[in-house]
Amino acid sequence: MLARIDASPSADITHLVLRQNPPPEQGERTGRQRSPRAWLQSTIQQYGAPTQGSAFEPCSIENRCADVPCLRLTAAVTDTSIELAAADIERIRALDIDVLLLLVAGWPDAGGASLARYGTWSLLAADGHTPLIGDTAAGFREVIEDEPTTGAQLSMQSGGPETRSVLARTRTETHPTLVATNRETLMWGALSLVPRELERLHRLGNAALPAAPAGQGASQAAAAFSPGAPRLARHLLHLLAKRLKRSIRYRLFQEHWHLRYAFGEEPSTAFRQFESLVPSRDRYWADPMPLFHEGHWHIFFEDLPEATDKGHISMISFDDHHRPLPPRTVLERPYHLSYPFVFHWDQRLWMIPETASNRAVELYECTEFPDQWELRRRILEDHYIVDATLERHDGRWYLFGNQVENPGASSWTELFLFVNEGDLLDGAWTPHPDNPIRSDVRCARPAGPLYRTGESLLRPSQDCSRRYGGGMTLHEINELGPERYSEQIVNRIQPDWEPDLKGAHTYSHRPGLTVIDVMKEVPRPGLFGRLPEPVQRRVAHLLAARRAADDH
Repeated sequence: MLARIDASPSADITHLVLRQNPPPEQGERTGRQRSPRAWLQSTIQQYGAPTQGSAFEPCSIENRCADVPCLRLTAAVTDTSIELAAADIERIRALDIDVLLLLVAGWPDAGGASLARYGTWSLLAADGHTPLIGDTAAGFREVIEDEPTTGAQLSMQSGGPETRSVLARTRTETHPTLVATNRETLMWGALSLVPRELERLHRLGNAALPAAPAGQGASQAAAAFSPGAPRLARHLLHLLAKRLKRSIRYRLFQEHWHLRYAFGEEPSTAFRQFESLVPSRDRYWADPMPLFHEGHWHIFFEDLPEATDKGHISMISFDDHHRPLPPRTVLERPYHLSYPFVFHWDQRLWMIPETASNRAVELYECTEFPDQWELRRRILEDHYIVDATLERHDGRWYLFGNQVENPGASSWTELFLFVNEGDLLDGAWTPHPDNPIRSDVRCARPAGPLYRTGESLLRPSQDCSRRYGGGMTLHEINELGPERYSEQIVNRIQPDWEPDLKGAHTYSHRPGLTVIDVMKEVPRPGLFGRLPEPVQRRVAHLLAARRAADDH
């Protein structure tokens, strides 16, 4: 985070204000003398810790910012406040800084208000209290209490507690069992909040700041989560049991994605009436994209064989009577392909498949339909972008896609928008100034092409809060331009129209055909192979009912 700030043309780190650490108080507990509650909390927080590359790995700020002058002072720091001496307050104010970024818990007390021109900033958990940086409990409560999402916020205080406001928020998926993994994902994503808001502040000035403070009550919505030892012990046992159940479930069952479709000019959500296209058990089909070409309908999709775990693009065509023909492979590369965004432009056929593993967004032209494609352009080099979705609007090209800026962040959480004012083949792509336009795992990742119904332009997205591809969200776009973007949620779709569905994460409509994908958990091949077919079906039905009860 600090390296990105220092390298940015929008901001400079001008001073380090460091606390002169007091000597340990007599009788202070050491690691071996911790209470049972503290030991249990530490054990749970480290459950599933990464072996390398941790966002919480201690480092020396002085070494990282060796050329930055330091101001050392003595401060009494508690969980909620930082008490500064009057002389130290004046020394900080004399620095004439724009933003004071806190890397410790608490806020300056009343005497330390208005230390910087644009306030004091702090990275906090979604509760508005728990700091993210340091040995904290951020991302802890959500796992042990089975919350679907874990959030963080960048808060600002420009005076007393009543002046606190939220500058930016992010919300990522909660790992179902591993607290340390959950904390890592949260932290890697939250580290982008500060440099982004500094860039906005540089570009917009006071207009980048909230119009009105949230107030003390809103900024201190909850205290730090600190249950007693008995409750922590129960939580630890619950996590271990849940981990064991998930491991057994993974060994017995596999995810099996397949496609469903319905013909009709208007977009349909009557999913019970959709027809199914189901692959064999050794592969799954997902990310369907409909295309009307040369007088027939076709569905392009990700084809993922379990043996290779590397996707390629396949296609199913329909005959004159809307009967599906056998699938065929149309594009394969040495790296993983998925989400085949196909479209017509300039009387030619194009495709942007997902090629995030190759760290680029690649544009292909069809030279001979359906299985001859040539790479025409790498649109965005050295970008990890998933599910790139293109839209032509008011003479401009817009590209939506989820981007991962930091190596440990989630690819499900942040939606970015890029704008091309020129030609698709050689025009420059620039990041939208409102990026990321969504930072919420419940509604960020694209789930199909944008489409119109009446006067409305709709954007489908995935809801990955409970699990990857757990549901879909539909947004109505209110404003789409090179300087402004806004949307609102108009519908949430959960795969609840059949009892054994576990996921649905693509909604693709083009006038004439609507296609979705759905996921069931099916027994792994050979698991019940020695049982008679009726017994297999009965056992699978009972296990599916049991899993559904566990999930609810």
